[in-house]
Amino acid sequence: MRKNLTTLAGLAVLITLATGPAFAGDVVGTITYTGKVPTLKPVAMNADPGCAAKHTTPVAS
Repeated sequence: MRKNLTTLAGLAVLITLATGPAFAGDVVGTITYTGKVPTLKPVAMNADPGCAAKHTTPVAS
């Protein structure tokens, strides 16, 4: 009984790991605005010194 339970648990883990990437995907599309396009605010890079060093110009959110 214990051997069957261990085998079943192992198979469940393997199936989960094998099928995880199969459900991943990309989102592709076009956004169309009616009216005025909203202005994007810049992301505050000063919260993380690594980000501030990597992005010297403003990055829109």
